[in-house]
Amino acid sequence: MSSDQYSQNAKQALRMGHYIARQLQHVEVDTDHLFAGILHTEGSVGFQVLEHFHLDLDHVLDMIETFHPYADHESDKLPFTEALRDSLAAAIAEAKWLNHDYIGTEHFLLGLLRIGGGRLHELMREFDITADQVRGRIKRLVQDGLTEITMESARRMAKLSELGKRVLNAAEYIAIVHRHEQMTPLHLLLALAQERRGIAFEALPRCGLDSVTLQNDLKGLPRLVPGAKTLVNHLIDGAVDRAEILGTHYTGTEHLLLAMTVDPDGQEILRLYGLDLKCLQQYLRDVLLKKH
Repeated sequence: MSSDQYSQNAKQALRMGHYIARQLQHVEVDTDHLFAGILHTEGSVGFQVLEHFHLDLDHVLDMIETFHPYADHESDKLPFTEALRDSLAAAIAEAKWLNHDYIGTEHFLLGLLRIGGGRLHELMREFDITADQVRGRIKRLVQDGLTEITMESARRMAKLSELGKRVLNAAEYIAIVHRHEQMTPLHLLLALAQERRGIAFEALPRCGLDSVTLQNDLKGLPRLVPGAKTLVNHLIDGAVDRAEILGTHYTGTEHLLLAMTVDPDGQEILRLYGLDLKCLQQYLRDVLLKKH
């Protein structure tokens, strides 16, 4: 797994950890900074785990401030300590062990606890929290089916237009018909091409889509494609981001297709099925300009 597979909450927690270290004028980002970053990321699984222990963020920050030497000057980019790098690597292993195809704040916590390095152990000792207590809390939440992908998917789905939801449902149905365990970008592409009310219905054939090859490849697709769920979620995230950048209050089929044209994996798939990316991007730009 790579940082591309971090959940949005995990990315936010890591950014906050860096921001905290910079604001406190520390020379490196350590394990305790990431811990505080998770505590700052409300709504994440990691936050819900730590919230159980009634931690006060201001008190945590006061403690962290005393743990590290001050920098002589501020820097926009601080290095990670070896303990933090090792913890992030351990988080990947924890996600794989749980059979999760993303890395969230819950995995960050497990990675931090597994390595046990940096100044985090001093922080936990100050608040009388043990590693076993935190692991136990994570285990209970995960067993209850709580994951960050689930929460983020719900937020993404809330922003999708009715037509966008219709396309995703159609892609799921195509996967079921082919007896595939989960939707892939190929299912999504075919669903976009077949939705008559969507922009993609006209744009894709005009720009060269080889739908025959696409449908034949779907028939030969393995039952389970590793990483497919993460890639689809990444494309939907990209579509939501594109819609927000364009100032649109909804995420439609045009944004889903636009996300595929700018994502490296999406671009590779589009080229594989004969699509001219410049043609497709120009078509979408023209349509979106008319809308806005």
